Amino acid sequence: MRRSAFLGFPDGNALGSAYTRVKAKQWVSHDFAATFTPDLMRTAIDMGIALAHQLGASMPLATATSEFLQSLIDSGENQLDFSTLLLRQAGASSRTLKPG
Repeated sequence: MRRSAFLGFPDGNALGSAYTRVKAKQWVSHDFAATFTPDLMRTAIDMGIALAHQLGASMPLATATSEFLQSLIDSGENQLDFSTLLLRQAGASSRTLKPG
């Protein structure tokens, strides 16, 4: 299945949003111009983790995501959009994503 078809599917039904309509096209074309940097995303996630901790809840997936975002920041990719995580995860899965 073409990535553009997969990512475009939500836009044709109730799952779609303004966010997915814009970002899906950018992800398909590998346009990672910053709209929300890894640093900003990590800050937002860390605030949620802190609140969950205050409430006695653990958020292991959010914690892992925060660490992954920190790896983008540490590697100098903070000037790009947080969605560059797509490429990083593809590489970690021994996959290569090509535009289109």
